[in-house]
Amino acid sequence: MNHRLKNPDRYPQEIHNKIIQDVLQRGTTFSYIGLYRTLKEVGGNYIRIGDSKAKLFVAYYISKNFIQKKDAGLYQINPL
Repeated sequence: MNHRLKNPDRYPQEIHNKIIQDVLQRGTTFSYIGLYRTLKEVGGNYIRIGDSKAKLFVAYYISKNFIQKKDAGLYQINPL
């Protein structure tokens, strides 16, 4: 598998599940900066991920309802 893919939808669901589970181990609610930095850190265990790709993953997870944007600029991770 090419771990340099840019679009989150090109990765298998199992990679997303692992990333979300790892993020959940660190907390359930994050600021935007905290969220993409955590995604970058835990995602690095599975794929090549920098700031730009981590931000794409945040948007992807919001669109798939893995993450919900809450009041006051906070983001909540939904359990799988």
